[in-house]
Amino acid sequence: MTEREFNGRVDAAGKVTWDFPQQVAAYRRHLFAKTGDGAITASFYPLRSKRTDRQNRALHAMLTGWARERGWTVDALKAAVLGIAFGHLEQVAPITGELVKVLAEPHSSHLDVTKFCHLIETVLETAAEDDFWIDAPEEYTRAKAVALKKAAKLAA
Repeated sequence: MTEREFNGRVDAAGKVTWDFPQQVAAYRRHLFAKTGDGAITASFYPLRSKRTDRQNRALHAMLTGWARERGWTVDALKAAVLGIAFGHLEQVAPITGELVKVLAEPHSSHLDVTKFCHLIETVLETAAEDDFWIDAPEEYTRAKAVALKKAAKLAA
């Protein structure tokens, strides 16, 4: 069974308010259907400040199709989007002494969750401006689940 993580906030009284309560409720119903008796295990821990490997894979999945369609490399596209999202800095090149522009945030692996979400939004917006449609990761997951259900119904 696939484990899922849901983010939320806990108040001083210990009450949890989920960021996306409908998704949490839907997943709890899914768990009940899978387990039959409703027995589950929950883990609570502070929200990670760094993006997860799963989020990074989603970013690269989003960029790969777009890069392929346009004949670009994924690394070149990623650098371009990082520049759009976070800008550039001017820096003196150590060897030549000339003034060069470098990415303000050159590595997505160093981004915290907030900045990474901004990067994902920038990818979606920039792709749309380039007339290339990209499903956001949660939309992709939802669409894939619907397609699998339809295929299962057709097979039955």
